[in-house]
Amino acid sequence: MGWHDDYERLSQRDRDELAQVLSILFERTFLVRDVWNSREGRLTGNRHYRLVERMRPLIEEYLKVAGWALQFDAQRGVIALYNRFGNNRARLDRFTTYLVYALRLLYEEEMGRASGRREVVLTLSVVLEKLRTFGIVDRKLPVTQLTASLQTLRRLFVVERVEGEEVEPESRWLLYPTIRLLVPDELVHAVFQQLENSGADAGGDEGEETGEETGEEAGKGADAENRNGADFWFGASGDGAEDAEETENAEDTENWGFPPGHGEETP
Repeated sequence: MGWHDDYERLSQRDRDELAQVLSILFERTFLVRDVWNSREGRLTGNRHYRLVERMRPLIEEYLKVAGWALQFDAQRGVIALYNRFGNNRARLDRFTTYLVYALRLLYEEEMGRASGRREVVLTLSVVLEKLRTFGIVDRKLPVTQLTASLQTLRRLFVVERVEGEEVEPESRWLLYPTIRLLVPDELVHAVFQQLENSGADAGGDEGEETGEETGEEAGKGADAENRNGADFWFGASGDGAEDAEETENAEDTENWGFPPGHGEETP
């Protein structure tokens, strides 16, 4: 019995919800079990995550036909969509790359301070201070680039603003456990290797503080010398895929993505 038979038995409502969830996965790569509810000021259950759990066999068989698969991290409540052939990687500019690394390190530090903790909330000033230890930001904050980077990571279910204006130092940000899949343990060590070997440079121009650029546009607007960021696997957007293709021959880049064995369920 194939996935198409299971699909035919779905109600029209379930079919519509399934289509919506697949669109979200291809656009945002990740789904999290609990999402920030700004109206209630707390984490609440994500119905899209629950639907994927409920229809998992059908969805996995459907995706398999086109070379896609799901990774489940039941412990942290994260589902990731990835390509089994290693295609559809998106490039993050160098600033965003180091921002991701900084968030990964902060996530680990904060989770280690309290056992059983469900979420990590940080002020932007703490994140920027971590970047300063990398030598990524100086006294002059690249506001436009920071805004674009945060927009990109919000789209991917990596961070969410819970309080304050976006680039205020005391604004508070929720860090989703997706960061653990985006930057696995073995890559954390590689971060320090790369920092030691190449030195940390913010990369990208500060630009005009218009706040109008998206993450992809900010990356495309930077010159080749300042875009030595990293290739991450993201499921989705055509813009990101084009960006990766345009810069795949840039010097001093690394293919950072999911490790071997990615796609297996994490207990």
